[in-house]
Amino acid sequence: MSKVIETGDIFIIDTGCVYDSYFCDFDRNYAFGHATDKSKRAYEVVHKATDAGFEACQVGNTTTDIFHAMNKVMQDGGALGNSVGRLGHGLGMQLTELAIKYYKRQYSFRRGCSYNIFC
Repeated sequence: MSKVIETGDIFIIDTGCVYDSYFCDFDRNYAFGHATDKSKRAYEVVHKATDAGFEACQVGNTTTDIFHAMNKVMQDGGALGNSVGRLGHGLGMQLTELAIKYYKRQYSFRRGCSYNIFC
């Protein structure tokens, strides 16, 4: 499939690296020319959902609490559903470890643990 890039198109690079057997996963999004209002709004919603995830990271809360906090922002912002049942995945010794923000899994937050938060 080929497509000619047009003004307003979004180019997404999803990449990472491995250091000392630990994985890093990140992406960057670029708009050609300018981002459309629709793209800007989607970016805002994802950013707010990520903030909600950080706020939900409290000792005693579960990963399901994070999922629900993030998913509510996404749905309220116009997301078209979540057919995979998760937002993000774990990260560490494998590139995509267990989905910690899966709505059916109950992992409790403990002091001293680290997590990654993203949509």
